[in-house]
Amino acid sequence: MAYVGQLETVPANAVLYDVFALDKPTEMGGKSVQIGTLQLDGSFTKSKWGDEQLFFRHQKENDDIKLKPEWDKYVAKCPFFG
Repeated sequence: MAYVGQLETVPANAVLYDVFALDKPTEMGGKSVQIGTLQLDGSFTKSKWGDEQLFFRHQKENDDIKLKPEWDKYVAKCPFFG
């Protein structure tokens, strides 16, 4: 739990990450584009709710392929999930 003390030193409203993504596969000329910024809205706060109830949903890659089927041949296939 030593990281908790480190988190307390992060300034209020700090930018934590700039978020980048490829606009299409590199084999199709894709470029890295900034799609967002993760920035605090105030200071970090300790909370039991955050530890036990706060979760983030991740979009599945298959959903992207449904929208852009031409990208499928450039996506690495997982040997377990195909």
